[in-house]
Amino acid sequence: MSITINAGTNTKNVVLVPITGTLTGVITDSLSGAAIQGATVTLGGNTTTTNASGAYSFTGIPVGSYPFSVSAPGYVTQNF
Repeated sequence: MSITINAGTNTKNVVLVPITGTLTGVITDSLSGAAIQGATVTLGGNTTTTNASGAYSFTGIPVGSYPFSVSAPGYVTQNF
């Protein structure tokens, strides 16, 4: 792509699209391997709850490093 500059004032506005990513996973019991429904999963300032299959998903997350934690009643909270 190129831009042609003509005599006088030239303006070119640009809209940049941020680079984002998706994080998905499944939360399971360490002993039985059973899915844990209703676990709270936190990524930075975003929080979601696992579904009946223990699955969670974060979409449109700007690329970077974030604190990550998972908690559920009756389980030790995991912080990463």
